[in-house]
Amino acid sequence: MDLPQLPVFETELLRPQTLLSSLAILHALAAQLAVGGGILAALFEVRGERWGEPLLREFVHRALAPLILIAAVLALVSGVGAWLATSLVAPRASLLLGREFIWLLGAAGCSVAFGVVCGAAYLSRARTAPARRRWLLLGGFILGTGLALLGVEGVLAFRLSPEEWVRTGDAWDGVLGAALAPSLARRVLSSLALAAVAGLIGVERMQGLDESDRRLLARTILVVLVPLALMPMATIGLLGVVTEADGPAPSPWALPLGLAALGSLLVAGGALALLVRGRSRPGRSIVVGLAALVVGSAVIAERARETLALPYDIRGVLYANGLTPEEVDLRRAARPRPREGVAREEIQRGRQVHRELCARCHASRGRSSIQELTRSWDREMLIGNLAKLHRLQPSMPPFAGSDPELEELVAWLLWTRDGGR
Repeated sequence: MDLPQLPVFETELLRPQTLLSSLAILHALAAQLAVGGGILAALFEVRGERWGEPLLREFVHRALAPLILIAAVLALVSGVGAWLATSLVAPRASLLLGREFIWLLGAAGCSVAFGVVCGAAYLSRARTAPARRRWLLLGGFILGTGLALLGVEGVLAFRLSPEEWVRTGDAWDGVLGAALAPSLARRVLSSLALAAVAGLIGVERMQGLDESDRRLLARTILVVLVPLALMPMATIGLLGVVTEADGPAPSPWALPLGLAALGSLLVAGGALALLVRGRSRPGRSIVVGLAALVVGSAVIAERARETLALPYDIRGVLYANGLTPEEVDLRRAARPRPREGVAREEIQRGRQVHRELCARCHASRGRSSIQELTRSWDREMLIGNLAKLHRLQPSMPPFAGSDPELEELVAWLLWTRDGGR
C-alpha cells in the first residue's frame, strides 16, 4: 500500500483525537436526529391524513420540521468539520479513505444538501401546499439525509471490516463489509429514538394544547420507541464482527455498547408499558427520564463506536499512529545505532519520536500527555512498559521505534517531566 509520510498535527494541551472524536459524535447525533425526525414527520403526516387529525400535521409544522432542518444543517457542517479534523489528526487515514471513497463521500455531501433544500421548502410551504407536494418535499428530505447516512456509515464500517477490500482491492467490497448491516441497524434505531424524545419534549413545550391533544401526540410518538427492543441484537452483531476479526472483544469496548443497548431496551419497555396503559400519557418526569436514557445511550454508543477499531484507524491496515503493520515491523527491525552527541541532541531526537509516533493521541503536555499518564514510572519502567504497551493496553498500537529511539523518547519524557521545555 503506497501511502506517503505526511506531517502530524501536534498540540501542547489539547489531545488531537479528542477534537476529532467530538466532531464525529456531534455529526453522528445530528445526522441521526435528522433522519429519524424525517421518518417521524412522515408518520405524523400519514396518520393525520388517515385519522383526519389536523393536530398531527400542525405539530410537524410548528415543532418537528424546524428541529430536523436545523439538525440536517448541523450534520452537514459538522461532517465537513470532522473530515477536515481527520485530515489534520489522521492524515494518512484521511488520504486512504479519500482515495478509495471520495466518490461516496461526495455523493453523501450532495445528498444531505439536497435533503436540506427539500426540508427548507417543506417547512416554508407545508401549511398551504397540496398533499402531493408536501409528500414530495418530505420524501426528498428523508431520501437525501437517509442516503447520506448510508454512505457515511459505509465508509465508517469499512474501518471495522476491510478484510474483503484487502483481498480484492474493490471499493464496493470495502463499503459492503461485514460491519455495515449491524452498524447501520444500530444507527437507524438510534435515529428513531432521538427523534422520538425530541418529539416528546416538543409536546411538553408546545403551547395551546389540552390534555387530550398532548395524549394523542405522545402516544403517536411512543410507537416509534418500541423497535428499540432490537438494539441488543444489532449490538451483538456488531461486536460479533469485531470478535471474528480479532478474537474476543476487549471488555472496555464491549461494555459501553452493552450498556447503551441495555438503555435502549429499557426505553422500549417503558414506551410499550405506556402504550398498554391505554389513555395515559408520559408526564414531564417520565419524558425527562426517557430523554436522558436515549441521549445518554446514544452518546455512550458513539464514543464506544469510535474506539472499536483501536489500536487501528483501519483495522488490520493502518494503526492509530498512522503506520501500517509492515512499517512498524520495518522500523522495529532497523535498530539504528544512536548518533553520538550531547544530551540535548538526544532529547531533541526523543521529541521527534514523540511527534512521529505518539502525537496523534497524546498532547505534549497536560492531562492526556504521556508524562502525566506515566508520572509514577521511573526510567526502567518507562523503557520496559512502553516497549510492550500494546500488550498491557489493547487500544494502543505497538511502539514502532527501535531500541535507541525508545531510549531517546524516555529521555525526552523524563526531561519534560522535570520541567524542561
